[in-house]
Amino acid sequence: MIINKKDKIIIAVTIIIVIVLSVILVFNIIKVLKYKEGHPKDIIYIIDIKDSNNFEVILKENSFINNIEANNNLSYITSLIDYINSSFRYEYQGSKGVRTDYEYYVKANIISEYRDDNNRLTLKPIWNKELILIDKKKGYTEDSKVLVIEEFKIGIEYYNNLVNQFKTELNIPTKSTLEIKFIINTTARLKKNINIKKEHYMLMSIPLDVTAFDITTSKNFFEQEITYNKEQRKTEISYLIAIIYIIIIIVVDYIGIYIINYILDRKKSKYMLEKNKILKNYNNRIVTVTNLINYSDFEIFDVTDFKELIDFANEAYEPIIFWEKKDRRNREAWFVIIRDKILYRYIIYKNIIKSQK
Repeated sequence: MIINKKDKIIIAVTIIIVIVLSVILVFNIIKVLKYKEGHPKDIIYIIDIKDSNNFEVILKENSFINNIEANNNLSYITSLIDYINSSFRYEYQGSKGVRTDYEYYVKANIISEYRDDNNRLTLKPIWNKELILIDKKKGYTEDSKVLVIEEFKIGIEYYNNLVNQFKTELNIPTKSTLEIKFIINTTARLKKNINIKKEHYMLMSIPLDVTAFDITTSKNFFEQEITYNKEQRKTEISYLIAIIYIIIIIVVDYIGIYIINYILDRKKSKYMLEKNKILKNYNNRIVTVTNLINYSDFEIFDVTDFKELIDFANEAYEPIIFWEKKDRRNREAWFVIIRDKILYRYIIYKNIIKSQK
């Protein structure tokens, strides 16, 4: 197979383009996945937060539990509780020493939902009573450091009485929860009139009007929050972009391979294409030999179509023998069936497909 200079250039350019595009796309995939949550060069402010939401359940004197403080590894019995000591600690540290204003307060919310005879709850609360436990306090720092600690008592009996009064007077069965929420708003004043505002909260949830309960805590922030100078794409979008890049790589490689194969196949001789097609399609019917027997004693019958040879092989239950005759000047592919001193053959000649006469 001889390939001219023009086709060699096309193949070389195709390989180079495929390799370059694949490398660029792989680099982009790595970059997208590495910085799927945002590029470091786009960061303008980082906030580190340390927090704690602690509580101690203090018991009344009773004949069942000797300790004043309830064991946090157990659920709490409502009738034995005197009060709950609660404390919130919030420590804010910005990455730049700038003025930071803050304000915070603590509130309690009684949230009651209607409970029907089948113990199903309404989609929305039927009662929401808000009480301020610690009034709003304001302050500021010049070095991006904020530390707030608040401690207070929660009289659980008081809130249970409010719920019971609501249920009794309105004769409504409810499921009620007490939410104690510490809310703090901060504003870091960066240069160029850029303000980084955050609203964070810590939450305690206490079931009301129950015999026993557990206390759960939650918050709406992470230990570190990063602000970028532009909106960052979602992680799911980054994965989608990476998948698109992978698909593009596959398409580019496929096109490159197709172009190269097209050029190479175009340069193959008809002899090679015909021979390889037959050997591939009828592999289970053909026996390949290296030396053909002396056929001078046989009567020779040439067929002009290989399908005729296949039909005869099916009728005679004979294998098809393949032998390739090679010399410096010529090449021939013989497909032969021998039966009753007759040699049936189909021959492919190099560069010219014809039957020998």
